[in-house]
Amino acid sequence: MDIYENVKLILEENGIEINELDSIVNIDSISFISAIVDIEQVFHLEFPDEYLMNDLLNNVEDFVNIIKQLLADFPRPE
Repeated sequence: MDIYENVKLILEENGIEINELDSIVNIDSISFISAIVDIEQVFHLEFPDEYLMNDLLNNVEDFVNIIKQLLADFPRPE
């Protein structure tokens, strides 16, 4: 499963509603933090505080782009 598919699945598993354009349409703070924790565990990374704002993460692609950036900056162990 690629990053996009993993992220979409994690968001949905945490009760975050995603519309047909892959935009997040229903999210609360508990679901948001729970999804972030799951993403951090799956991808072995940590979101810096400045990325933990709902207005930066409006759709699945926003999450994917940040994850790719974090993985490029700090490659995960093999």
